[in-house]
Amino acid sequence: MKSSKGQSAIEFISVYSWSLIILVVTMTVIAAFVFTRGTTTYSPSYCYLGPSLPCQGLEISTNALGATATLIFINDLGTGLAFPSNSFSIISAVGIPAAKGLCYPANAVRGSIEICNATIPGFRPAIGAQLNPAFTITYQICQKACASQIYNTSGTATLFVAPHRNISAPVTLELQPAGGNIVVQGARYPGGSQIPLIANVHYSVYAIPQQSDEIFNAWIASGNVFVVNSISQSTYAYANNMGGTLTANFIT
Repeated sequence: MKSSKGQSAIEFISVYSWSLIILVVTMTVIAAFVFTRGTTTYSPSYCYLGPSLPCQGLEISTNALGATATLIFINDLGTGLAFPSNSFSIISAVGIPAAKGLCYPANAVRGSIEICNATIPGFRPAIGAQLNPAFTITYQICQKACASQIYNTSGTATLFVAPHRNISAPVTLELQPAGGNIVVQGARYPGGSQIPLIANVHYSVYAIPQQSDEIFNAWIASGNVFVVNSISQSTYAYANNMGGTLTANFIT
């Protein structure tokens, strides 16, 4: 008799336990449905152009007039590049109209940072919306001279729309006396070069004189360009989005 009662108790507990488990699972599924209903799952941001032209980022920003697409990548092909007119193209896709723009500087030394901009008039995506643009870059390879052959490289990105802002800062590089080079982030530029920097980002700079008897004196920054240590031949420079001029001064 006791065995029968004990077995009944075990069966009751077993059935009750399974009922409780089923109830908990059901409530969990309902809660998950209720609390995630109406939400959107976003993919992380990324930008891909290729290992030889590594993409640093693509941003689409918007204001009352429309949108601007800004692409930042590095010339890592090991040679100079030239970017013709309309070398940056946004490919028409779901929710994104086609657009063309310029890459700057038009002549990029190896290792340099390239910034491309394309205006998309009338396109006003919501700030925070996720977009998945595809794009192409057109360029020529330049060694002693630029080859006539045109190359096209395709890229893709996933990004979130941002409020409009000026990402790049145009900076002119000069040397006193003339000649020599200024190395910015590993890329060597002659005097008179105008290059784009990403606003408010610190770049390593190093001054190389034309003559071996010239001694570095100081960096002279004007406009909205700044240096961390003006009397050090190797230092860091940065600019806000208005840009300006960075001059390396040497004495003999």
